[in-house]
Amino acid sequence: MDIVTPTGSCLAKSVSVAVTPSTPLMVTGANAVGKTSFFRVLGGLWPVHGGSLTVPAAPGESTPGIGEIFLVPQRIYMCIGTLADQLTYPKRFPKEERTVEQEAEMMELLELVGIGYLVERWQKDMAEGESGWDYETKWEDVLSLGEQQRTGMARLFYHKPKFGVLDECTSAVSVDVEEKLYRTAAEMGIACISISQRLALTEFHAQELHLGAPNEKGWTLANISPVEAPSDPEDNDNDMAGGSDASPGSPSMLSPASSTVDLGGAADETGSVTDEDSESGGVLVGG
Repeated sequence: MDIVTPTGSCLAKSVSVAVTPSTPLMVTGANAVGKTSFFRVLGGLWPVHGGSLTVPAAPGESTPGIGEIFLVPQRIYMCIGTLADQLTYPKRFPKEERTVEQEAEMMELLELVGIGYLVERWQKDMAEGESGWDYETKWEDVLSLGEQQRTGMARLFYHKPKFGVLDECTSAVSVDVEEKLYRTAAEMGIACISISQRLALTEFHAQELHLGAPNEKGWTLANISPVEAPSDPEDNDNDMAGGSDASPGSPSMLSPASSTVDLGGAADETGSVTDEDSESGGVLVGG
């Protein structure tokens, strides 16, 4: 798969990687090399060029839903609505339909990300008997960027997708809070495709896609371990993009019901997606 901007500029060629629940992906690189463009392609905002993109869909569905893959940008969309709506978006539950159990679950998630105080903050502005969950305002104007990013992560945890695509969505929180959020995602079974510059996040990823590499394709792919920082593509002897361990192969597609995100089609030595990849569940990007 090529990463191509709407103006026709190709930022990376023949990107090929498979992301499974056991192989979360960290996307690194300097500014303006295509990291957010990659995010937009994954989210379906930009078209796929020169290859394939396969994401899991629920059985019987032709396209993935929020239970399969969920995108969290650096600045999340704060919808017009109540505080409760900000957490459950794109789903909405009118107060008449919300149960005590649902409110308890939502409060647990807000407290988990460190903003449980928001309900009480807005409670004082509500009429007697009304809940702070039902307060409405222009949320992007009253919440700090850090609070908005924590809301975005709470939204991710609420929907519990198989894959979370996170574009610098914790850049405004401290490193210790960021680590807690990523640890929570891992404990919930959410495999992350993360765009980030913070080295501490290597603990929660198994592979690194480095964009802007000084080679013909403009990217490298390498395995990482919890003790390793993102690699320098010029010093990486195991550059998978160079074909030392695997070749991109021809575009391969998985069935919609599979659980592998295939970014271009990760290939074995024969150039085809392996049975293990297709059965374990993941996202596939193919060249």
